[in-house]
Amino acid sequence: MVAYCRISDDPIITREPILNPDIIVVHDPLLLRTVLVGNGLKSGGKVILNSCFSPEEASRRYGFKDCILVTVDANEISQRILGVTITNTAMLGALLKAEPFVSQDSLVEEIKKALGRVADKNVKAFMEAYAQARMAEIVAT
Repeated sequence: MVAYCRISDDPIITREPILNPDIIVVHDPLLLRTVLVGNGLKSGGKVILNSCFSPEEASRRYGFKDCILVTVDANEISQRILGVTITNTAMLGALLKAEPFVSQDSLVEEIKKALGRVADKNVKAFMEAYAQARMAEIVAT
Protein backbone atom coordinates (compact mmCIF):
# COMPACT_ATOMS: atom_id res chain seq x y z
CA MET A 1 0.00 0.00 0.00
CA VAL A 2 1.16 3.51 -0.75
CA ALA A 3 -0.28 6.48 1.11
CA TYR A 4 0.53 10.18 1.04
CA CYS A 5 0.47 12.78 3.77
CA ARG A 6 1.11 16.49 3.54
CA ILE A 7 1.91 18.59 6.60
CA SER A 8 1.69 22.36 6.39
CA ASP A 9 0.76 25.41 8.41
CA ASP A 10 -1.09 26.64 5.32
CA PRO A 11 -4.28 25.15 3.87
CA ILE A 12 -3.60 22.12 1.69
CA ILE A 13 -5.74 22.11 -1.43
CA THR A 14 -4.09 19.55 -3.70
CA ARG A 15 -4.95 15.87 -3.46
CA GLU A 16 -2.41 14.77 -6.06
CA PRO A 17 0.10 11.99 -5.34
CA ILE A 18 3.41 13.19 -3.96
CA LEU A 19 6.02 12.43 -6.62
CA ASN A 20 9.06 13.98 -4.93
CA PRO A 21 8.63 13.55 -1.19
CA ASP A 22 10.80 15.08 1.50
CA ILE A 23 10.21 12.07 3.77
CA ILE A 24 9.33 8.43 3.16
CA VAL A 25 8.10 6.19 6.00
CA VAL A 26 8.32 2.43 5.46
CA HIS A 27 6.29 0.46 8.01
CA ASP A 28 6.81 -2.92 6.35
CA PRO A 29 10.39 -3.66 5.26
CA LEU A 30 9.09 -6.49 3.02
CA LEU A 31 7.96 -3.74 0.62
CA LEU A 32 11.60 -3.11 -0.16
CA ARG A 33 11.73 -6.44 -2.01
CA THR A 34 9.14 -5.36 -4.57
CA VAL A 35 8.75 -1.57 -4.49
CA LEU A 36 11.43 1.04 -5.17
CA VAL A 37 10.29 3.18 -2.27
CA GLY A 38 13.14 5.68 -2.61
CA ASN A 39 12.24 6.66 -6.17
CA GLY A 40 11.56 10.37 -6.34
CA LEU A 41 12.87 11.14 -2.85
CA LYS A 42 14.34 14.62 -2.84
CA SER A 43 18.12 14.79 -2.56
CA GLY A 44 18.94 14.82 1.14
CA GLY A 45 15.41 13.65 1.99
CA LYS A 46 14.66 11.38 4.91
CA VAL A 47 13.71 7.71 4.97
CA ILE A 48 12.21 6.31 8.17
CA LEU A 49 12.53 2.53 8.02
CA ASN A 50 11.14 -0.16 10.29
CA SER A 51 14.25 -2.31 10.50
CA CYS A 52 16.49 -4.03 13.01
CA PHE A 53 19.49 -2.99 10.87
CA SER A 54 21.62 0.09 11.47
CA PRO A 55 21.12 2.86 8.91
CA GLU A 56 24.45 1.97 7.30
CA GLU A 57 23.54 -1.72 6.97
CA ALA A 58 20.05 -0.90 5.72
CA SER A 59 21.59 1.39 3.09
CA ARG A 60 23.87 -1.43 1.91
CA ARG A 61 21.03 -3.96 1.80
CA TYR A 62 18.40 -1.78 0.17
CA GLY A 63 20.42 0.72 -1.84
CA PHE A 64 19.41 3.98 -0.19
CA LYS A 65 21.73 6.85 -1.15
CA ASP A 66 21.88 10.61 -0.70
CA CYS A 67 19.43 10.72 2.19
CA ILE A 68 19.09 10.78 5.94
CA LEU A 69 18.22 7.20 6.87
CA VAL A 70 16.53 6.50 10.19
CA THR A 71 15.99 2.94 11.37
CA VAL A 72 14.04 1.62 14.32
CA ASP A 73 12.90 -1.91 15.11
CA ALA A 74 9.24 -0.96 15.37
CA ASN A 75 8.16 -4.60 15.02
CA GLU A 76 10.08 -5.60 18.14
CA ILE A 77 8.96 -2.54 20.11
CA SER A 78 5.29 -2.94 19.26
CA GLN A 79 5.27 -6.69 19.82
CA ARG A 80 6.97 -6.34 23.20
CA ILE A 81 4.96 -3.37 24.47
CA LEU A 82 1.59 -3.74 22.74
CA GLY A 83 1.56 -7.51 22.36
CA VAL A 84 0.84 -7.14 18.62
CA THR A 85 2.87 -6.04 15.63
CA ILE A 86 1.04 -2.79 14.98
CA THR A 87 3.82 -0.30 14.34
CA ASN A 88 1.98 3.00 13.88
CA THR A 89 2.88 4.75 17.13
CA ALA A 90 6.44 3.37 17.16
CA MET A 91 7.03 4.64 13.64
CA LEU A 92 5.55 7.98 14.64
CA GLY A 93 8.23 8.20 17.34
CA ALA A 94 10.99 7.57 14.81
CA LEU A 95 9.47 10.08 12.40
CA LEU A 96 9.35 12.76 15.07
CA LYS A 97 12.99 12.15 15.94
CA ALA A 98 13.94 12.61 12.29
CA GLU A 99 11.64 15.56 11.66
CA PRO A 100 10.46 17.40 14.79
CA PHE A 101 7.43 19.01 13.16
CA VAL A 102 5.58 19.17 16.51
CA SER A 103 6.58 18.67 20.13
CA GLN A 104 6.71 15.25 21.78
CA ASP A 105 4.27 16.46 24.41
CA SER A 106 1.67 17.49 21.83
CA LEU A 107 1.84 14.08 20.12
CA VAL A 108 1.63 12.24 23.44
CA GLU A 109 -1.48 14.29 24.25
CA GLU A 110 -3.07 13.39 20.90
CA ILE A 111 -2.21 9.68 21.30
CA LYS A 112 -3.92 9.73 24.69
CA LYS A 113 -7.01 11.44 23.26
CA ALA A 114 -7.27 9.12 20.28
CA LEU A 115 -6.48 5.73 21.78
CA GLY A 116 -8.35 5.60 25.07
CA ARG A 117 -7.68 2.42 27.05
CA VAL A 118 -4.63 1.41 24.95
CA ALA A 119 -3.09 4.89 25.02
CA ASP A 120 -0.53 4.29 27.77
CA LYS A 121 1.07 1.35 25.98
CA ASN A 122 1.10 3.29 22.72
CA VAL A 123 2.72 6.28 24.39
CA LYS A 124 5.37 3.92 25.75
CA ALA A 125 5.97 2.46 22.25
CA PHE A 126 6.15 5.98 20.80
CA MET A 127 8.68 7.15 23.40
CA GLU A 128 10.82 4.03 23.15
CA ALA A 129 10.98 4.22 19.35
CA TYR A 130 11.92 7.89 19.60
CA ALA A 131 14.76 6.97 21.95
CA GLN A 132 15.95 3.97 19.92
CA ALA A 133 15.75 5.47 16.42
CA ARG A 134 19.18 5.55 14.76
CA MET A 135 19.92 8.22 12.20
CA ALA A 136 22.74 8.53 9.65
CA GLU A 137 23.48 10.63 6.61
CA ILE A 138 23.92 8.31 3.65
CA VAL A 139 25.92 9.91 0.86
CA ALA A 140 25.80 8.98 -2.81
CA THR A 141 28.93 7.13 -3.91
